[in-house]
Amino acid sequence: MNESSTELIEGRAAYQNAVTQLIQLAKQDIALYTVRLPALDYANSDTIEALRNWLTSDPGRGDFRILVKDSRAAMSEPNALINLALRMTSYVHFRDLPKNILPVGDMLIVDGRHLLKRPQSDARTATLYLDFPLQAHEELKQFNQWWEEATPSAEIRNRNF
Repeated sequence: MNESSTELIEGRAAYQNAVTQLIQLAKQDIALYTVRLPALDYANSDTIEALRNWLTSDPGRGDFRILVKDSRAAMSEPNALINLALRMTSYVHFRDLPKNILPVGDMLIVDGRHLLKRPQSDARTATLYLDFPLQAHEELKQFNQWWEEATPSAEIRNRNF
């Protein structure tokens, strides 16, 4: 990717496409913060296929880390992303955000360079930052702080669909 670009993403289909696009760009690692991990946004067939390809393509890559504010809500409906993650436990890690950290909108950070950020988890608009390492790095720094405070998600790991 040679040029930085920022794009306003509007609507669920555009958001799903942006998630899939970022996963397809991933080389090293993926970090996702979400309030409830809605299947409609993160578990469509194109996204799952892109994630499956990334997870199985190179054993030397990093991990997919997912911070969830509300694991119970994430588990309230079948979710293909969670099902895939539960089969790939050595590469996908779920943690629950501590109760004292207030929820913010979702963000997906890829390789510390690309960022998809939504101001609220149910917002219909988001911003896609392609090849913005400074912006992505700042968000990844916050994500990493939350990750250190978070605990492994027993709610998700112990679930069978």
